[in-house]
Amino acid sequence: MEVPNLRPAAEKAAPERTNGRSHSSPATDHAHAYQEGVRAFANEDFAGARRKFHSLLLGDAGNAEVLAACGHCALHEGDARKAAEFYARAESENSALPDVLYRQALLMIQSNDWEPAAQRLVHLSKSPPEIREGTFYLGLLFDSTTEFLCDVRLHLGQMALDQGNEAEARGWYLQSLEAKQDNVTALQRLGELAILSKKYIEAIGHLNRILETSPLEDDRINAHNNLGIAYYENGALEEAINHLTYVLRHAPSNATAIHNINFIYEREGIFHRPDQMARGIRFVDVAEGAQPIFELTDVGELNGSAEVAIIGKSAEMLRVMRLARIAAARDTPVLIRGENGTGKELLAQVIALNSSRRDAPFSVLNCAAMPEVLLESEIFGHEKGAFTGARAPKQGRFELARGGTIFLDEVSGLSPMLQGKLYRALNDGRFLPVGGTRTIPVEVRIIAATNRDLQEMIAQGLFREDFYYLLNVIGIELPPLRERRADIPLLVDFFLDKFSRRSNVSKARVSAEDLQILMDHEWPGNIRELENLIQRSVVMGSKSSLYLEELVRLRRTKSTTARETAGFPEKIAYPIEITLAELEKRHIISVLESCNHHQKKAAQILGINPSTLWRKLKQYGLESAE
Repeated sequence: MEVPNLRPAAEKAAPERTNGRSHSSPATDHAHAYQEGVRAFANEDFAGARRKFHSLLLGDAGNAEVLAACGHCALHEGDARKAAEFYARAESENSALPDVLYRQALLMIQSNDWEPAAQRLVHLSKSPPEIREGTFYLGLLFDSTTEFLCDVRLHLGQMALDQGNEAEARGWYLQSLEAKQDNVTALQRLGELAILSKKYIEAIGHLNRILETSPLEDDRINAHNNLGIAYYENGALEEAINHLTYVLRHAPSNATAIHNINFIYEREGIFHRPDQMARGIRFVDVAEGAQPIFELTDVGELNGSAEVAIIGKSAEMLRVMRLARIAAARDTPVLIRGENGTGKELLAQVIALNSSRRDAPFSVLNCAAMPEVLLESEIFGHEKGAFTGARAPKQGRFELARGGTIFLDEVSGLSPMLQGKLYRALNDGRFLPVGGTRTIPVEVRIIAATNRDLQEMIAQGLFREDFYYLLNVIGIELPPLRERRADIPLLVDFFLDKFSRRSNVSKARVSAEDLQILMDHEWPGNIRELENLIQRSVVMGSKSSLYLEELVRLRRTKSTTARETAGFPEKIAYPIEITLAELEKRHIISVLESCNHHQKKAAQILGINPSTLWRKLKQYGLESAE
């Protein structure tokens, strides 16, 4: 548990103890030792203070104040378990010591023991102790009763928010603000809470007060970031951009501001607007800021030693890489979604190699490739005799990849039971090997990937909602190759160069006609299919063009698709008064009927993802058309 530093005080070694009421001192013959213990503690000699206080317990084992002091020493030395034991003993002797109630409550919050923590903090909020700066113990943490009250009410607010009670949290934050009008933390929390509740005017009021009262740059940057969100959601686009550009001027690599401003630009179509706003705003790309972590790689920039490269220049891949850059800078879980063959594992590698864990292991685990019992053992490890065949203890991926990244491929293949165990381990920061009794800290980062619609699986009861939200802190959707056709020439050139060097042959040339065939193909296998085709072409083909057999196959596929869609008239007559939404709905119905309601085929004809088609069917009430 992190313990705040003691406050400096003019008389830091003062032996006086003030907890809001009159306490009797330890026995007279022990008074000098007690004062020396307090003095050592105030000077941050916690080991020396502990020895003094422990000596007092030899003659007075039930002294609540001395027991509390021993607990404080243990806590500031980093032994929270020992501190909790001393606090429990002190409370059994005197249940009204404010410093004990305060410290017990914070320890209980750490272990999610909400109710007793709340009881103690509410009591302290209603009956706060009198605190003078420099006095033992609370006076070494807070300079006044007001500061103490603010802190207690902030903890109560955060506890309520963690339990999903936003109204109660807001009440405690307001009480904290009443105690101290320039309480920046309370203003920040109230602003964030107002944004969550879509009360944007209220949020703007709280956040602007931070700019008026706090000179600290970190406080101001956080306020400007949140003001950008609040103003944008309230319809004030230019004001929102002004606040976000302030952040980027003062902290050019601030990932939150980069993400928010690019989100606004894309959503508002500012890139393509010819008006004054478009001319006055420049695109914040991944290369801006201090130094880019990584960016999209053009084929001409690659050298022969490149092991991991993201190839592309399309707008779809720019969006992917902006999110990937943020993911690399943050040590949070990432969920990558995309069809098979789109490069989910490669993107996970890029994120890991550009993160703070780049020098630690990158461990890949296919969650759909083994039975549940073996998969649990593979993840968490097991003890000898944990199950039939466990003849020796085994370390799991969580231990073997310590300090690094675990890539959970096909995470949708996990059973609900294993989802629950992983959720608990990642949420608590500790896990238990199969058959084990000793918990081990989680020291890995999780990147997960799936080709399935997890929200649909949640609705079907196949995927845990809490585990989904834990993984989806940063969500990245990789587009299929048919939705990023502008990247096909770059990918073809890259794969030709790669396999030509590997096969020790001259690099083949692709004619314009052949390249057009590749551009027109739907690529159901995505990049993996393209890579495989180029590899076979290099091995089997001539230097002049792609392998003839592959081209014939692609031409045949193209002709078949053309015949399948030939039944549609060139022009479909609709009333001129029809809305665009109704037109789209009717066209979707026509396409579905033409391919016997085969959704995947219909999505290919429409040029959209199957998941997009599913959402549109739901939007237009066409679920029955499935």
